[in-house]
Amino acid sequence: MTTRLSGIEEGLTELFRGEEVGAAPPEIVDAALARVATTRQVSRRLRLVRTEPTGSRSRAFALVAIAAAIAVIGVAIAATGATRPDGTDRRALPTAPAVVQRPSSSAIASLPADTLRIGTTIDLPIVPESVVTGFGSVWVAGVTDEYKSPAELLRINPSTGDVARVPLSFDACSNAFDTAPDLQVGFGSLWLSDCKSGAILRVNPDTYKVQASFSSASLLHRSISEHLVAFDSRSAFVVRDPRAGTIDRVDPATSRATPFVKVGGEIVDIAVDGSRLWVIASSVSGRVDGLNSIDVIDIATKRLTTAATFDNAASLAVVDRDLWVTVGAHDGSKILAVTQGSSPVTFGIGGEAGALVYADGLVWTTRNRFDLVGIDPVSRETVHHVALEMVNALAAGDGTMWAVADTTRKLFGIPLP
Repeated sequence: MTTRLSGIEEGLTELFRGEEVGAAPPEIVDAALARVATTRQVSRRLRLVRTEPTGSRSRAFALVAIAAAIAVIGVAIAATGATRPDGTDRRALPTAPAVVQRPSSSAIASLPADTLRIGTTIDLPIVPESVVTGFGSVWVAGVTDEYKSPAELLRINPSTGDVARVPLSFDACSNAFDTAPDLQVGFGSLWLSDCKSGAILRVNPDTYKVQASFSSASLLHRSISEHLVAFDSRSAFVVRDPRAGTIDRVDPATSRATPFVKVGGEIVDIAVDGSRLWVIASSVSGRVDGLNSIDVIDIATKRLTTAATFDNAASLAVVDRDLWVTVGAHDGSKILAVTQGSSPVTFGIGGEAGALVYADGLVWTTRNRFDLVGIDPVSRETVHHVALEMVNALAAGDGTMWAVADTTRKLFGIPLP
């Protein structure tokens, strides 16, 4: 697989030197392009643009990559061109081009001052994509080379910060936008997606041996699933085929899988609240940015009901017996709260909401990947906040929120109140 940045840079040079963006000075454009070419500012989700497809599919990938790169180079222009040669601040002048759109003052004011602190920072030898806690450890999955799919699993001692590589061979799901392996803990095992074998693996956390494997051909091309495994008190529910919308029920004592339910779309996320299985199903195969259904399945009867449909429904969290879901486009995402005995309610957090985690009586998420926020589930107000750096996954355990940052290869531990 190769990348196509040279052509993108040519198009972007024309765009940024045109009238549409206020004609940024040529020296600033050149410096910005140099910054992008020599640093890690272009994320893996942009760089992994395959060159094999042809025709409309190829043009679609290129357009998506150009749109993402415009935002990246806009940031680079802001950083490179903040000061003129004469020492004046370009951003402070009324005529300066507005390259980066800042949150409104009301959105900023809605966040409290930092009420939390970063207690632990650990450097990681991989690009982290997933994190989970269990068996006295923090587990992180990711790739060693962001241009390739071979992945690694790390076991971290939260007390000492020691990092150990787990001797397990697996691949991330490499495609144009996402490589994150799904990593879960349940019934005394680790559950991990492997796109080399196209299977969900059940792994013994002491011996690191594979206890069971649940194959899925479409997992080789998975691009949109947030989670592939969920648990109640008696069973594991494994997404057997994301694109076909099929879910198996697994007996944890024997690892025997039996077909459980089929939903009407590609599975984006699943969660269990005790007696019900919740599923987000995409209306468009391979994409999350459509009108997605939020389905609920009674575990005892297997009866399926569509609770709601929303654009860009992407991440689920069970909050006691309620359900919270991120909905809407990235630049205008909101959180949907589906509560018992009342109509669903949507609300914003002043920016893009990331994946949702329920821990210590609060719902936790990231805001624009730069802030960890804790939300009161009753008032839906942000009550805790701490600034972080480009966080892409969260996990809670033993009174600590753990966050991984792929751009800096770090693991942060934030003690919860």
